[in-house]
Amino acid sequence: MPDEGSERPINHGTPLYLIPDRTICLLRKACRAPEDGQWLRRADLEQVLRLSARLIDPAPRTVLEPLLDSWNANVSQGLHALGLPLEWMGVEAAATYAVMLKNNMVPDAVGQRAARMLLVLNYEEMCQFPECYCPRPRRAAEQKKAYVMNCIAHACGLGDPSKSERDLIHNYLRQGRWLWVIASIVGLGFALICSEELMSTIKNVSLTNNGVNALATHTFYARPAMVALLHSLESAVAHLMSGKISRNLYEAIQDESGILGQSALLQMNEVDRVHLNVQHAGYQDPINLEAVIQDLKNRILANFLGRQLALKHDSPLQTII
Repeated sequence: MPDEGSERPINHGTPLYLIPDRTICLLRKACRAPEDGQWLRRADLEQVLRLSARLIDPAPRTVLEPLLDSWNANVSQGLHALGLPLEWMGVEAAATYAVMLKNNMVPDAVGQRAARMLLVLNYEEMCQFPECYCPRPRRAAEQKKAYVMNCIAHACGLGDPSKSERDLIHNYLRQGRWLWVIASIVGLGFALICSEELMSTIKNVSLTNNGVNALATHTFYARPAMVALLHSLESAVAHLMSGKISRNLYEAIQDESGILGQSALLQMNEVDRVHLNVQHAGYQDPINLEAVIQDLKNRILANFLGRQLALKHDSPLQTII
């Protein structure tokens, strides 16, 4: 058994048998509805606990410092910092993003996550107002989502796209939605320093919607110091997704004594290790996932496009963060 000072629970996840029943119930409450008639199974819960402990890269500055040079080079040439098209709204933009992801044309992992998340924002906006974006009239009995998807697939140059080609676009959207779920609950900084293991799991579609909900919920309650760090990066990451590099991002990446420095991360892990040992003593409210996710999307839309467009999404939000 690891001693009290060990970081084993943080690095390898908490064994399922050590998690009280009330916490397991909380994770299951994070599920919107049974998938294929089943709630989270034991294997799903074990995956949630493992990935929650490995949510972010353990040495993010090592990964980000080389990327910062290429991002700076892009900005100096008037390009999007992440090498993405500056135009991300509309059918043609959605097609361009999908083709870039398919052909591995997005240079780095941060850009690949941003591309998936922007594709989701674009798609959802077009599904609400398809007449503003789609280049042809809507066919009789054509549902809004199918209408938008058909237009995107046609703009990809696929002609009459096959089911596998449509599925590929749907997979990018699913992956992007999962990124939004996690980033909304644990903080947008997740999109910057997501671990390679978790991103690989997302790209391989080795999770379920319910598993992602439970992962975000468990991390929120089990890792408060990490969640605080990731939320503190929201403004910097929002600027990066829009193609700009903020001073806060420079400082976070370049300053060893900053929030992504090794000393700060060790302190974060220690706070979370202590919390992990006592977190089950109190009552934990379920999170209103849909409201929190939409709230972050609204803030990003407001940042990108101005308040007028963001206010079209005027559903009441309840944020617990």
